[in-house]
Amino acid sequence: MNRRIIIVSHEPLTKRNYSVLNIDGYIQRGLIVEYWDITKILSGIEYLPDTIQTDIVKRIANINRFNEE
Repeated sequence: MNRRIIIVSHEPLTKRNYSVLNIDGYIQRGLIVEYWDITKILSGIEYLPDTIQTDIVKRIANINRFNEE
């Protein structure tokens, strides 16, 4: 069974958050990591200068999509 960690955040994934959250450490341990960016739901900041584009990021734009996930 694959274990997974879901990080739900009010801001885009940045280089700093990637490091602080130790995402590489989880991946190296064989965990599946998902970073759910819900800024559109919260009307928050949708872009930061050091935003990371990676496969682990899911941008969730509305509450129905959030509930589906």
